[in-house]
Amino acid sequence: NRKPSSHEQENAELTHVMMSIYEKVERTFGYRQLTLHMRRQTGKTINQKRVYRLMKIQGIQSVIRRKKKRDARSTPQQVAENVLNRKFTADAPNE
Repeated sequence: NRKPSSHEQENAELTHVMMSIYEKVERTFGYRQLTLHMRRQTGKTINQKRVYRLMKIQGIQSVIRRKKKRDARSTPQQVAENVLNRKFTADAPNE
């Protein structure tokens, strides 16, 4: 029968702001990006741990995108001639 505290009311406001941003960016932001955008929008100092906790309470999480392949297999443009052909000898070090 108690009234919600000021902290709980502030959490409810932050949750509303968080959900609007989260839906606007199509669920791609995690707690770090959400924190940055919430700070800009509200003008308040908001801790990342608080946003993370509110996200867990709401049951939301970011979409984890697949990593892009960076290694593109291709044939070399120019192949150098194998001059040594593994037939070399050294009588002393650094020769």
